[in-house]
Amino acid sequence: MAIITTSNVYKSLKAILDNIITDPVDSGKGDLLYPKYMDIKTMSDNYEIDQEVAGTLLLQEKAEGAVATVGSIQEGYEKRYIARTYALHLHIAEEAIEDNKYDKYINAAKRLTRSAYKTQDYDATNVILRSTSSSYVGGDGVALGSASHTLPYGGTWSNIADVYQTPSRAALISAITKIGKYVAQTGLTEGYELKKIVCPLAQWAVWEGIVKSTQVPESNANELNVVGPKGSHSGIEVVPVKYLDARTTTEWGGITSAENGIQWRNRRKLKSRTWVDNDAEVMKYGVSYRSDRGWSDARGWYQGNT
Repeated sequence: MAIITTSNVYKSLKAILDNIITDPVDSGKGDLLYPKYMDIKTMSDNYEIDQEVAGTLLLQEKAEGAVATVGSIQEGYEKRYIARTYALHLHIAEEAIEDNKYDKYINAAKRLTRSAYKTQDYDATNVILRSTSSSYVGGDGVALGSASHTLPYGGTWSNIADVYQTPSRAALISAITKIGKYVAQTGLTEGYELKKIVCPLAQWAVWEGIVKSTQVPESNANELNVVGPKGSHSGIEVVPVKYLDARTTTEWGGITSAENGIQWRNRRKLKSRTWVDNDAEVMKYGVSYRSDRGWSDARGWYQGNT
């Protein structure tokens, strides 16, 4: 058990410091990025299951007086969410607290809270970073971005770009077109809309220029930008995620209008506590939360590039 003693914070024991250079310690809740691209839900139990079910197919022509074709529904995969616990403690000797001359030097409770919110954002980012990894699969046994998503009646469908593309107007048009032809669980064409672009921070300016320009630059501004604010597919939001940049500056994807896409499920929101170990005269601070993240329906995602 690591205990912070006066030897760890000895420079805080005398009022001789001008500035303390340290991490930001404000809670960070208002800076969270994952709520901008994930659906936030509440878990009601230790684990929850989402079940895929395909409805009835197309009607068949019936001859006069003949018996109508009997339809059916078909179960597909199940997706299980399990409440996982994340926690971190700080143990500080009472002497270090008593002799410390600077409130912001230790600041245990605020530091832990900040770490908890950072953990959530990093954890959520992994869903995007692993979106094409076969080591991280959904209920249908394939990655979030895949050309082999299964259908309950048989066959597969794809939510990845036919050709991976870097950010451009053409890439966005391709994304909107493909999402508009996504099939439903029955395998019949349903079609959804692109709502958000999720990308590394390095791409923000390119995407903002595309979705907010009214005219097409390459046509000398003589053509309407159909994905711009006056086009038929206006209102697409750009969500830059700075945590992606540490691993990739090329990957991007889209959030669609399909329900039950990528999501964050809270079993217990962030909880902090403080208690005393009287035998050792040590103050203890702790934070923890319980959650899971993932996706139930990959139709909520479009993989534009890796």
